[in-house]
Amino acid sequence: MKIGRTLFWFKDGEATLRDLTSDFFGLSTLLNSLLNEFYKGKKIKFFNVTFSNSRAYKLFPNRLKNEAYYANGHLSYYAVFDSDVFIAMNTLDQKRFLWDEAYKGLQASATLMKNPELSDACEIAYHKGIKMNLNTDHTVLEEAIELFGQKLKAAVIIQFKEDKMYSKFLLEDDKKILYEQDIDTAQKNMEVFLEIYKKMEQENDTIIIKGAKHIEYLPLTIKLDKSILN
Repeated sequence: MKIGRTLFWFKDGEATLRDLTSDFFGLSTLLNSLLNEFYKGKKIKFFNVTFSNSRAYKLFPNRLKNEAYYANGHLSYYAVFDSDVFIAMNTLDQKRFLWDEAYKGLQASATLMKNPELSDACEIAYHKGIKMNLNTDHTVLEEAIELFGQKLKAAVIIQFKEDKMYSKFLLEDDKKILYEQDIDTAQKNMEVFLEIYKKMEQENDTIIIKGAKHIEYLPLTIKLDKSILN
């Protein structure tokens, strides 16, 4: 990946609001995924967006405000936010606020770095995310398969929900999901959970999901019945 990781951080006075970072880990993962889909410029190790409220700026008045900073492959954007107003928003409005601020941060960063490739990728990623309604379902494996004479798509996705992250196997045709199976769960901000599934293979009517050797249930075999096509 050209951009190694993207995260949102939240500061209230001296405190880091880690629960908010966890709550919006799916959104930062979506942004990172879309950026990597389109970005062709020089490698960026991390992109961090830090949202600080007025209490934080009173304690640290020299902290950057709505400005970007770049050094040694680490890119940061420091945004101002009203934490009380933010907490009162509904989830969709919160996500849109963060998405818009991250867009501003990326464009400011592109200007700072003289990096037009980042500006272009940011523009495309921003609008694609909006078109997706900021849906954070994250595909980690996807394969076109033929099963019982039909061309289908098999996928492993990660879903980000209020309590945890969930991994799930999906089998789809062009119109709908034909079959789904829950695989595992993890804490909301466990980055390694995005990386444990490495490969998906088909043997006749069976899907084999392979991955990290330390995961006891892998490789996972899923035998599919013809009745799912009905």
